[in-house]
Amino acid sequence: MNSSIVSIVVFAVCVSQILCNPVAVSLNPKVAALKAFKAKTSPELYDKDVRPNLGEMPVKINVSMYVIDYNLDSPNREMMVNIYFRQLWNDPRLANEGITESAVGGKSLVDRVWIPDTFFANSMEVLANKYPTRNSFLRVEPNGNVFYSERIRVLFRCDARMSTKTDECDLEMESYGLGMTDIEYGWKNGETSVKFDQRGNNHNKYKMTQSLGKEEIKLLPTYVFDKHNYFILKELVILCNPVAVSLNPKVAALKAFKVKTSPELYDKDVRPNLGEMPVKVNVSMYVIDYTLDSPNREMNVNIYFRQLWNDPRLANEDITESAVGGKSLVDRVWIPDTFFANSMEVLANKYPTRNSFLMVKPNGDVFYSERIRVLFRCGARMATKTDECDLEMESCMSSELDIC
Repeated sequence: MNSSIVSIVVFAVCVSQILCNPVAVSLNPKVAALKAFKAKTSPELYDKDVRPNLGEMPVKINVSMYVIDYNLDSPNREMMVNIYFRQLWNDPRLANEGITESAVGGKSLVDRVWIPDTFFANSMEVLANKYPTRNSFLRVEPNGNVFYSERIRVLFRCDARMSTKTDECDLEMESYGLGMTDIEYGWKNGETSVKFDQRGNNHNKYKMTQSLGKEEIKLLPTYVFDKHNYFILKELVILCNPVAVSLNPKVAALKAFKVKTSPELYDKDVRPNLGEMPVKVNVSMYVIDYTLDSPNREMNVNIYFRQLWNDPRLANEDITESAVGGKSLVDRVWIPDTFFANSMEVLANKYPTRNSFLMVKPNGDVFYSERIRVLFRCGARMATKTDECDLEMESCMSSELDIC
């Protein structure tokens, strides 16, 4: 009898814990930290498309690397390197004073939070180690510090404009879609931020010498808000317009975009102006590098492939800023089905993050950029000169009546 009574009491206590605090079901602090992290990053509370401190101050990304091995091809000015690429930043939305341990995990945790869109500007190929499992690691500390590590292999070109010495090779890091008013990069540990595996025979041959600054690619406006007015008006704004919960125009633009592109309101399989007029897609490219194989009449080219069109369904007169983001925003809207008719292989740069960028202006103009590598055949019917190579672009399913 006594044992039965004890069991009932213990069960009652457990039920009360679940009802009162679902995060603290386990007294194990590491489990509690993980459950608290998942509660913090639920889609209802956390928007991973919004960077930390958006509209207030840049987010500072501290970078470090651990070099496993590398190979320098001096004649071709190329280097192949295997690294653990590590980034550290603070996301105040993830801070939690109620826990004592860090939340630790892999790819599934990475997919729940905002991640910097860092890429290697002079890379030719970047591959992630996926097997047996994806080599990703995420640690979120109670103060909101986020540590993200990924094991990748990078093939990059040693750019002569960055170094005049034949034994130097510079790996250029940038944000794909953000300017310096939104993101700042720095070395995590100064001159010791790049470390080498001591088992390599030539690990002392190369070392990090300096962090080179680059000119800002694009300027983004900054805003100053009166915090007192913000808190006074917040409740009124929520009642009038749930999209404009924040007076930060960049955040408001992103939230308005997500409302506009909800599946109930927006069908991304329907092109703009369907049944009325063709959608005009303006194309541009920025060529990073290329190689021509004249005997085989083939060319390999690394490009930023850019497309611009207008989608009236995305126009919004109530916002003043553009909605800006990466792959997750791209997946919400109609995208032209452009393809390269004479291509043999097309690869997207996916690592450390997918090199995709989308900007939707208040008037409905959509700018979409993707970094890709295209191997294509030089069609003799298009060019008779042996030193010319034509890249043919078409729409896969649409005719000139639908897209031009």
